[in-house]
Amino acid sequence: MTMARVASFIQTSIQSSDRMGRANKDNNSDVTSVDPRDHDSQLTDNVSVDPDVLCQPDGKLVDADIWEHSDDEGLPNLPPIVPPTAASPTSDAEPHKVVELMFDGGFRNPGCRKVYQELFGAAGDRPVHVQALSLCACFPFNGQPPCGYGPDPDDDSDGSDGSGHDEDFEDSDERGNVDTSGGPDAEDVYSLDENEREARHLFIRKATRIVCRLDKVESLQLKHMMWADVHIEARAVLSNPAYFNGLTMLHLWDVNFATTSQLMRVLELVTAHRVTQLTVGRCLWEVNNHHRKQVASRLPLRLKRLELSEADEYNCSWRPVVQWLLGKREVLSVKEADVVLSSLDITPLIDLIRKTACGMRCFHAIFHTFESEDADLTDEDIRRLRDEPRKPPRRGEDRAVRWYCLPDDIVNRQKWSYGLSRARALKQCPTMEQAHADAEQALRDDPILNSTLQDIEVLLDWTALAITGLRVVRQLICSATRRLRIELRIRDFERVEWSLLNDLFSDIDKAFVRHEVSDVIEYSVQIWVEFEKDSHEELHDMVRRKLPSIYRSSVKPKVSVHGSCGLMPPVPDTE
Repeated sequence: MTMARVASFIQTSIQSSDRMGRANKDNNSDVTSVDPRDHDSQLTDNVSVDPDVLCQPDGKLVDADIWEHSDDEGLPNLPPIVPPTAASPTSDAEPHKVVELMFDGGFRNPGCRKVYQELFGAAGDRPVHVQALSLCACFPFNGQPPCGYGPDPDDDSDGSDGSGHDEDFEDSDERGNVDTSGGPDAEDVYSLDENEREARHLFIRKATRIVCRLDKVESLQLKHMMWADVHIEARAVLSNPAYFNGLTMLHLWDVNFATTSQLMRVLELVTAHRVTQLTVGRCLWEVNNHHRKQVASRLPLRLKRLELSEADEYNCSWRPVVQWLLGKREVLSVKEADVVLSSLDITPLIDLIRKTACGMRCFHAIFHTFESEDADLTDEDIRRLRDEPRKPPRRGEDRAVRWYCLPDDIVNRQKWSYGLSRARALKQCPTMEQAHADAEQALRDDPILNSTLQDIEVLLDWTALAITGLRVVRQLICSATRRLRIELRIRDFERVEWSLLNDLFSDIDKAFVRHEVSDVIEYSVQIWVEFEKDSHEELHDMVRRKLPSIYRSSVKPKVSVHGSCGLMPPVPDTE
């Protein structure tokens, strides 16, 4: 297997910056409408917008792939961005309500100008309230996320990429992001050509001409985007809390934010309003350049539901997200948490659980998996990174600031440096041994106390971090616990430390006894083993002998053992 490499998105970032520069020229095309809607209805069920159908001056519809995008053809047909005070005037009139407003660059739907005319024509002088607003630049192709593509890891080109980028940065790690060559190539992940990709991201700018005039938005979804390709004008609207009065739900999915500063600008929508549901899923960032003030908020944060989902194929640590969530807040509460952890950087997640365990009712988690383990940097890779020079030549330092920070980043350009970003990245790239040691130390020094968890569900693959995961479960059990479900996948039966695993389950049973949990509604343990033998009974007997503490537990769990679960075999060690 070709080794994963840190900072393999460097070339992509430069290309994204070039695209962003071209995007600032407003090279967009107008779109027109199909299937006009009934203007008399006060409740518009679904309004969808699409740039695939473009309009020539004579009004004739043509396909986007044969229409040459002219520089300023579309924007003049839409009114300009209005300041927030003008977008949300006070009115006592009954609002014009829209259930769902979707702007999707991947389907054929009515155009921005027509939607603008219909939406505000039907509303008249009444305020416009949207229940769910969704913006999507590029729908994923072949089941792969389109917005996290990177250069071909097997590219044999020389150190220069034609943009002034030289080999000084080939092995640098200021991204804080890991691309895995075991995944699909760039052209498989993202099948649109560059012009079409630009057109679909420029389309988001046109959509924000409508978004900025909405008086209330309850739910905002941003999906499948490369944030650097979104025009700076549109980024300003989508990260400005003043344009999203009434926001209660923020859903970010498969967005490459380019920098952590940009990500945190969008996250400020959460604390500016009473957002109670936050999803950050499969998102990426290529540069750790956020300002320390962006992770030092004291504003209270009360979430009914939090979803965090890392992507196996990228292994991008989410330490910055957790840092933002924690901030310096005295008040941070999460009622329900659903977490998918793919990176080895588990300590920040423990910090988050420790802060929110008191008051939390439901915790579901998938810890570090075999798939992400196969994509991890090897210990040798990480040692090589730590041995690299801590700072590039001054020429390279200047290029890093110029290339890797977007113009609207909240960053001190005098102090942000390659060295700072490199230090942040190395914290997010521990070896398995170091990650396990740090997590165990964190649980010993500052254990999780005062848990109120009623429902706990974890899926663990037997790696070193599974040990940490089970220790977290033990500390989360409390007198309120009524459901515990543990699913454990074992890829190599012979490499399991069965005595240690047995002790971990014994500790879980002791936690039940200590908290006097006698009426657990459901306690189940499922064990999946890649087992070559045909006899399921033999496998079950072997597990019973290896893990007697489960079967002797005072709180009797329902135990299921499954063989031949189709787990991928371990990747053979390569020199």
